[in-house]
Amino acid sequence: MIEVDGGYHLAPAQQQKDAAREAFISASGIRFLRFSNQQVLEELPAVLDAIARTLGPPRVAGRCEGAAISPSSDEEGRSTPS
Repeated sequence: MIEVDGGYHLAPAQQQKDAAREAFISASGIRFLRFSNQQVLEELPAVLDAIARTLGPPRVAGRCEGAAISPSSDEEGRSTPS
């Protein structure tokens, strides 16, 4: 989860609420990144780099390592000429 916070998140009461919310979300196994509006506006390349590092390398959708590709329905039942 990526959260971008405005200035009111600097208030101590709001920081307590944010910390409790972040702990709850993190305990559910969800990774949590928090940036200030100022960071996004002034340090965008660093913010994007932090997001990319957290996500890691992209995975190919629909593929599991070691999974065999099954033949298409057209190929099923065909015998190969010898």
